[in-house]
Amino acid sequence: MSPDATLQENLHRLLLLLAQRCTTAQTAGRVLLKVIISKITSGSTQERSRIAAHSVGRVLLVSVISNSISTSTQDRSRITVDSVGRVLLASVISKYTSAFTQERSRITVDSVERLLPNYVFSNSMSALTRERSRITADSAGRVLLVSVISKYTSVSTQERSRTTAHSAGSVLLASLISKYMSAFTQERSRITVDSAGRVLPNCLISNNTSAFTQERSRITAHSAGSVLLASVISKYTSAFTQERSHITVDSAGRVLLIRVLYNDTSVSTRERSHITAHSVGRVLPSYVISNDTSVSIQKRSRIINPMGLKGVTFSVLLFHLFKIKSTN
Repeated sequence: MSPDATLQENLHRLLLLLAQRCTTAQTAGRVLLKVIISKITSGSTQERSRIAAHSVGRVLLVSVISNSISTSTQDRSRITVDSVGRVLLASVISKYTSAFTQERSRITVDSVERLLPNYVFSNSMSALTRERSRITADSAGRVLLVSVISKYTSVSTQERSRTTAHSAGSVLLASLISKYMSAFTQERSRITVDSAGRVLPNCLISNNTSAFTQERSRITAHSAGSVLLASVISKYTSAFTQERSHITVDSAGRVLLIRVLYNDTSVSTRERSHITAHSVGRVLPSYVISNDTSVSIQKRSRIINPMGLKGVTFSVLLFHLFKIKSTN
C-alpha cells in the first residue's frame, strides 16, 4: 500500500473518532475532513505532476548515458556494439518500467524505444570508436614500417658486425631495404581506406604485434612485406653466419680474393721457402688454402736433400780415379 493511501486511511479513522466523540462539532468535522481530503488529493496530485514525461526522459537519459559510459569504460573489450545495444536497451527498459511504476507517470515503453536507442547506440559507438580506432590505416602503415625497419636495421647491424665483408653487407642491406619498401608500398596500395580501417587495426595491430613480439618469424600472410622481411632476415643471417666465404657479391669476392692471396703469400713465405713466386702463382689457382699444406708437403718432398748431393759427388770422384788408374 502506498504512503498516500495509508495516510488517508489514518486520517479517516481519526476523523471518525472525532465525529463520534464530538457530536456538536459534526459539521466542523465534515468541513475539516473535506479540506484535509482536498489538500491530500491536491498534494498527491502536485507531487505526481512534478515529474513530467519530458523531465523523466531527460533524467533517465542522463543516468542511462552515465551508466552506459561507465559500463562501456569498464568492459569495453568484452562487449561488442550489438551486445552493448541489446544489454543497455534491456536494462533501460527494466529500470524505466520500474521508475514508471513508482512514479505513476504516463510515458510508455514505446516512447523509450523511440528516444533512447539512437542516443545510446551513438554514445556506445563513439566510445568504442575512440578507444579502438585511434590508429588509422595510414598511421598504422607508417608505424609498422618504422618499427620493422628499425628492428631489421638492428638485426642487420648485429649480423654485419660478425662478417668480414663489410662493404658487401652494406650493399645487400641497401638492396633489401629498397626491395622491402617497394613490396610494402605495393601491398599498401592494394588496400582501400575502408578495408584498411577494418582489417589493419584488428588483425595487423593486435595479431602482428603479438606475432612480432613472441614469434617474429611466424607473421601471417596479411602483409607480404612482413613475410618477405622474415625470410630475408633468416636467409641473410644463415648466409653470412654459416657460409661467410660463399658471398656472391662482386665486391665481397674481390675483398675475399685479396685476403686469400695475402694469407697464402704469408703462409708460403713461412712454410715454403724453396718455392718461387712463379710456382706460387701456378699453385694458387688450382689449390685453396685448406689444401695448401699438403701441396707444400708434396713440393718439399721433391727437393733433393744435401745427403743425396754428397753421395752423387763421391760416386763421380771414384769414377774419375778409376779412369786415371786404367790409363796409367
